[in-house]
Amino acid sequence: APACLDNYEDLPHSGEYTSNNDWSLNPNFSCERISWQSLTNDANNWNTSISPQGHSAGEKNSLHLAQLPKAINMRFSENPWHYKGMQSNLLIHYDIPYPSAFLTVEIYDLSGRMIKTLKRNEISSHKGILTWNGVTDWNRRIATGLYIVYFHAMDNQQQSETVIQKFAVYVD
Repeated sequence: APACLDNYEDLPHSGEYTSNNDWSLNPNFSCERISWQSLTNDANNWNTSISPQGHSAGEKNSLHLAQLPKAINMRFSENPWHYKGMQSNLLIHYDIPYPSAFLTVEIYDLSGRMIKTLKRNEISSHKGILTWNGVTDWNRRIATGLYIVYFHAMDNQQQSETVIQKFAVYVD
């Protein structure tokens, strides 16, 4: 089994990698350690990279975090959100209580129709920013009104999930 030292280089840890390990989430992506404070032989302290290039060599791990948020949080850059020509994007900031998760983020009108999909089961780290330009999946600009931002995160380690919905107000 491979041997590793922790970040203090004084506590040896070892891990065994067998065919029972499921590394199939992203088979061409590297495995990354999530927290330097947790043990290296803790299976929940490792996951596949979420970096678009499949690794974060020479950079901070794409999954690195000092402490997980206690609960899901979603906030908007502006609310209400105004049309300002080319700079009319709504920024959706999020924090989730998982090192990484599969995200689905959809926008609904008040009639309950899904009008935009920002993410569909895409891997993400514990925090990030999404951008929406106020255009639907059918390439139409939205009208003034209330829109529901539906945010669903499925932890890819423990299979727990969390959902949050918030209103975004758009004014043309």
